[in-house]
Amino acid sequence: MKKNSKFLSSFQRKYLEKSLEKDLPKQYSQRIQIMLLADEGKTQTQICQALGCSQSTASHCSATAKSGQAHQWDHSTLGIPQVMY
Repeated sequence: MKKNSKFLSSFQRKYLEKSLEKDLPKQYSQRIQIMLLADEGKTQTQICQALGCSQSTASHCSATAKSGQAHQWDHSTLGIPQVMY
């Protein structure tokens, strides 16, 4: 069953789905799942309920996908950036 894509190209969707098959840290898998669910038209509230993530995480990952950068899901670090003193 083919899903209606809102903003991911077929290449990006396949790349994300293939990436989920890897042994990834939970946070990386969650990023991918958020982008895929957002692309299917799920709201941030629905995504948060389904995955148990925060609204800010859902918002950030959805924005990454919508901006055309979904293929770079692993280019940003996990968690809150460390402050350098």
